[in-house]
Amino acid sequence: MKKSKRKIYAIYRGDEFIDVGTIKELSKRLGKTQEAIYFMTTPVAKRRDINYNHLVAYQLEDEEIE
Repeated sequence: MKKSKRKIYAIYRGDEFIDVGTIKELSKRLGKTQEAIYFMTTPVAKRRDINYNHLVAYQLEDEEIE
């Protein structure tokens, strides 16, 4: 059976940890669209966070699942 990987993301507001999970899981828990969570991972979103008021996401290592 082929193993697949799922991408795991950590959400922060400034230095404060908010949540961790896949984009689908995070969108449900945070009440945001999947597109909004994906946008948080982009360099543009990180540049906009100069006052540490916006949520930003960082991709962690991929998790292997069967």
